[in-house]
Amino acid sequence: MIDSGANGKNKRKKCPYIAQMKVLIVDDESDFATALSERLQLRGYEATAVFSAQDGFAAFTSNPPDIVFLDVRMPGVDGIAAFNEFKKINPDVEIVLISGQLQTNENLGRVKEFTFDFLVKPVDINDIIKKIKEVSARKNAAEI
Repeated sequence: MIDSGANGKNKRKKCPYIAQMKVLIVDDESDFATALSERLQLRGYEATAVFSAQDGFAAFTSNPPDIVFLDVRMPGVDGIAAFNEFKKINPDVEIVLISGQLQTNENLGRVKEFTFDFLVKPVDINDIIKKIKEVSARKNAAEI
C-alpha cells in the first residue's frame, strides 16, 4: 500500500495482517541476517536479526516471534540444538530451517518432521514472504 503524505512524498503503509507478524532471523552470517531483516522491515514486517543461538534465545523470550528462520550450522549452539530449545520454550512457534547446503544428517531428518519448512541458501525473498504469509494464514484461521 502506498500513501502520498501531506508533503507529496510516498510512504509505505503497513498492511494490518502483516504488521502483526513478528519474524526472528537467527544466522551467524550477519550480512545475510541483517539484509533479510531489513528487506522484511521494508515490507512492513517486524523483523529482528541476531547472529548466534544465544542471542536468539534472548530475543525469542523478550519479544516472542510468530516465525523463526534458523540457520542449521552455527558455531557454539548449532541450529538443531537451538531448534529443540525454541520448541521447549514455545512448542507452537513455526520454525523454518535454513542451510547453505542440503542436509542429510539423521538428526536433521528427525527435526525436519517438526519444522514448518526447510530452505537452502541462497534463499529468495519471495520464498521467505510466502512462508510468513502461510504462518499468518494459519494464525488467523486458528483465531477464528
